[in-house]
Amino acid sequence: MQKRQLALIVIFIISTMAIVSLASELSYQSNAGAAVACGFDAVLNNPAALSQLKGRLIGGGYEFLGTNKIVIGYLEPGFSELYNPRLSNFRLAGGLTWLYLPEAKQNHFYYTIAFCTKPVYGGINLIYRKGNPNSYGMDLAIGANWFENLITALVVKDLVIWSDKSNSLVSNKSLVRLALTYRFRQPLAVSFDAFTSSDKKTNLSLGVEYKKTSWCFRGGLGVDTTFKQFIPSLGLGYSGLKDNNHYSLDLGLCCQEGKIGHSASFNYVF
Repeated sequence: MQKRQLALIVIFIISTMAIVSLASELSYQSNAGAAVACGFDAVLNNPAALSQLKGRLIGGGYEFLGTNKIVIGYLEPGFSELYNPRLSNFRLAGGLTWLYLPEAKQNHFYYTIAFCTKPVYGGINLIYRKGNPNSYGMDLAIGANWFENLITALVVKDLVIWSDKSNSLVSNKSLVRLALTYRFRQPLAVSFDAFTSSDKKTNLSLGVEYKKTSWCFRGGLGVDTTFKQFIPSLGLGYSGLKDNNHYSLDLGLCCQEGKIGHSASFNYVF
């Protein structure tokens, strides 16, 4: 009973903190939330989550809604040869990710490092943005698993931005995202994210995820604090096993300002 009461208190505190101006570069509304992001969604939204990877991952995906995004990369879970859970719960993870924005003709390259010590884990993105001028950035994320049911994450994007044109730090406000996911039972999870978009509006997102055998069903609703714009979304995922290796396909749909956006990703874990 005490654990349940403490969990409710933590949820209340985090929900209250979410009213603060928060931000995110990219939001997959069909996902169950940044707190439990996986694969390249984790790189872009919560690099700390890479410490939870179970195997090497190769894959990619795209998102089309307003600004098109294409992502491809390779993620390494814990440098497996060096990690022995019988000796220590400390582990490292990392990866290389390429993000392409077709409309802006921009290439972003992510080098990600994640570390884990139970129940807290963290991650860092080192980013190279090729353009005119070129720039360098860093994201920082911290996550934690509480009582095996509550997962929280705090992500600070663009903590540092360096331009090679002026050879100096670029004056820019860091973007922050606050996320939590609570698993009521094994197949059911509810998530809450708070962030601000590039237009500086504060946005809230509520999502539900239900897993049944190899299938995963997701639904979400995003809204800004003016409550003038609602963004409903649906997601469908399928995961399978082939020769002891895992593969997954995730599809998403959302509606914003009368336009239908869609996303898809494929991951292969070995």
